[in-house]
Amino acid sequence: MTPDPSRRAREPRPDGATPRSVERAREMRERAEVSMSYEAGVRLPQEGAPPPEESPYERFFTGGDTVIPKPQPLHLDTARVILGGIAVWALALVVTLLVPALHEGDRHWWPWTCVAGILLGFMGWAYVRRGRGNAEAA
Repeated sequence: MTPDPSRRAREPRPDGATPRSVERAREMRERAEVSMSYEAGVRLPQEGAPPPEESPYERFFTGGDTVIPKPQPLHLDTARVILGGIAVWALALVVTLLVPALHEGDRHWWPWTCVAGILLGFMGWAYVRRGRGNAEAA
C-alpha cells in the first residue's frame, strides 16, 4: 500500500505528542471525568487549571484533615513469624491425620504438603537465625 498523497501528514508537537494522541487523551479524560463524577461525585480540574489544594479522596478519608502521617514499618521478630507459620503447618498436619477424609483417596498427598511446609519453615528459620534474610540485620 502506498500512502495517500492527498492526506496531510500530522506534525508532532514540540512535546512529542501528535494531534491524534492529544485528541485521544482528551476523550479518555472526559470519559474518566464522567465515570468518576458518577461513582464518587468527583470532578477533575479543567485542562491547564491548577491542581486543587485538597483531593476529594483525602477529604473523604481524613474528614478534612489532610495531614496524613506516613505509616511506620512494623518491627517484627522474623524468626517468631516463621515459627508461627511452622506451628500452623503442624496444626494442619495433625488435623489432616486425625480426619480420615482429609488423607485418603485423592487427598493422600495433603499430609505430605504439611510436612513439606514444616521442613521448609525450619530451613527458613535456620536461615534467618544465622543472620541472613533478616531485614533488620541487613
